[in-house]
Amino acid sequence: MPADIQFLLRDEQLMKELSWLVAGFMVLADWIGSNSRWFPLQQTEQPLKEYWDKKALPQAQTAINESGILPVPAASRVNITKIFAYKHATPLQLLAERIPISPDGNLFIVEEITGAGKTEAAFMLSHRLIAAGYAGGMYFGLPTMATANAMHERIERVYRKLFADASNPALILAHSASRQYLALENTAEVFGDGDDSENAQADTKAWLYDNRKKALLAHVGVGTIDQALLAILPARHQSLRLLGLHRKVLIVDEVHAYDSYMNKLLCTLLKFHAAQGGSVILLSATLPVCARKQFLSAFTEGKGMSYDDKVILSTAYPLVTGIMGTDFSELSVDSPLALRRIVNVHLQHSENDIVAMLKAVVEAGKNICWVRNTVFDAQAAYEAVSKHIDVDQITLFHARYALGDRLLIEKRITDLFGKNSGGITRRGKVVIATQVVEQSLDIDFDYMITDLARMDLIIQRAGRLCRHARDAHGDRTDKSDKRGTPELTVFAPVLEAVIDKDWYKAVFPKAANIYEHHGQLWLTAKWLAEHKKFRMPEDARDMIEFVYGENSQDEIPESLQRQEDRAGGNDRARAGVGQFQSLNLRAGYMPGLNWLDDEKAPTRLGDVQTTVRLARWKNDVLVPFNNNDWRLSEVLIARYLIAKEAEGDRKAIEDAKELMPDKGKFCVVIPLIEKENIFYGKAVSAAGEIITILYNIRRGLRVQVQGESNESDQ
Repeated sequence: MPADIQFLLRDEQLMKELSWLVAGFMVLADWIGSNSRWFPLQQTEQPLKEYWDKKALPQAQTAINESGILPVPAASRVNITKIFAYKHATPLQLLAERIPISPDGNLFIVEEITGAGKTEAAFMLSHRLIAAGYAGGMYFGLPTMATANAMHERIERVYRKLFADASNPALILAHSASRQYLALENTAEVFGDGDDSENAQADTKAWLYDNRKKALLAHVGVGTIDQALLAILPARHQSLRLLGLHRKVLIVDEVHAYDSYMNKLLCTLLKFHAAQGGSVILLSATLPVCARKQFLSAFTEGKGMSYDDKVILSTAYPLVTGIMGTDFSELSVDSPLALRRIVNVHLQHSENDIVAMLKAVVEAGKNICWVRNTVFDAQAAYEAVSKHIDVDQITLFHARYALGDRLLIEKRITDLFGKNSGGITRRGKVVIATQVVEQSLDIDFDYMITDLARMDLIIQRAGRLCRHARDAHGDRTDKSDKRGTPELTVFAPVLEAVIDKDWYKAVFPKAANIYEHHGQLWLTAKWLAEHKKFRMPEDARDMIEFVYGENSQDEIPESLQRQEDRAGGNDRARAGVGQFQSLNLRAGYMPGLNWLDDEKAPTRLGDVQTTVRLARWKNDVLVPFNNNDWRLSEVLIARYLIAKEAEGDRKAIEDAKELMPDKGKFCVVIPLIEKENIFYGKAVSAAGEIITILYNIRRGLRVQVQGESNESDQ
């Protein structure tokens, strides 16, 4: 018996860890082998050896070549200015070109202000790892579909530069609505609806694109972090996803954005990836030191290294923390001079004054965004503002639109306020949005208002304020910005009054359950009120640690302490659920587990969601509300609001479900009837109440019980 086989047999623990990859390899082989185009049914008898030599082996070689799973040669070493056609690289990007890398797995935690080129630095680091033979590709994990769509557009322009000129690398966008988004973008990389490889087309790499579960096998993947997290949950074919991540550089953007449940899942993913020799790059502008410690601990545990979580980490900012093999480093960098700025902060306590401010900005020919904390508040603000400003000047953007409408609104906002937008198109525009605009979208407003939220979210939202240099007319310029000092208005409860337990809830009753840490919200408001401005990057670390630091709890008023303790307990409970849900790396692959469909293997906690599919009548038959596509007609709603279909139209609904790709599994179909540009329908809440659904493109979906709004979810 060969010595290496003897070694593997002796090392039972190593065999258990390798079993995850073996399971993934078996799934991959089975899916390729069951494809009838590559392996058609043998109609006539043939000697086995002859079949094996003359048909099976050549067919297998064809299948492997056409599947798109084979590695492609990397490009020779290129610098960041060549990849992105920059005149000058930022200090962070230059550091990415020279920081040491190891063949034994790397972790880089990059903390830098918005706009300093974190994505490009991660891309450069990935290129170096691929060119050195330490990785075969990369996967970008983003917090939302909107941010993944935006990142896909950026990566699509440059990803081929990672690989040799004659190569044909695969790029895949991976999230639950990627097929519809790419179809709207007229892109060829579109997934099919099947759960196997039977739908593959004859084109090269088409097999990769016919199923989202194969997306992580692509050389370059962009998608939501959920697709990667499913690799460490008991979801069907998770081992195929894990195999796809093997030897990929896992890049997680906006890593601060996840709650304690997702954070625990991410830490488990870091353990798995580190154990398999993978490399990880984590990006954030607002990462607390305590979170940095968690990620370092998880990665080193996966590598089998000891990590002292009591070590005092650097408080420099910007900062790149690295684990390269067994080496550890913390390297501070300078932010670009052009991005160093002061943001003036004003606390506002009156909605009427905010509406007046919006009106004044529009009359001055400028644009403004008001970020609200819930869909309900955003819709209410739209109603109030539209009484004073032409509705054609206002865009409402939140998560409660049918997917097709949401994608169109997302594109409209990026066109109006993106990097290359012009002064004429931007002039006099108002955006009222929820958190969907605060992360990874390269958009730029003249003024911004935000509801009081956590400090890291305030910083993120401010990152969309005067983001790009523009002249006095709002057109892009290579010179300094001419719009003056950025002004951020924070709509917040009064700080000078007596702080009682309902200090936040009295002003934001709907958001009080979304942002449970009312003590942290008070600390955020206190810092902003006392400083009245912040400097980037100089104040970034102080702002974050004032709210999330080890001693921050001591500053919280006693009246808010009970709610803060309750929120902390909920965080620990969610983390415990995440620990329970995660697969155990050390235990090895266990085929006897209760493997779940993706929809039932939760990558996120929160209110249970109902998939609602909106329908309209056509010749007495229910058809999809948007573009004859049921997926584009979907919207997710908290189950307590919409739980099931109302009585009536039962046969038409069942007939419609029969024509859906998934036969209407786990969805609620709501037939809509139009009256005066608003569509109406009926459904049943979790409490058994008959509710009215209102929908139109301007406001999105609203829910009414007995004529009054009954919404409270984000």
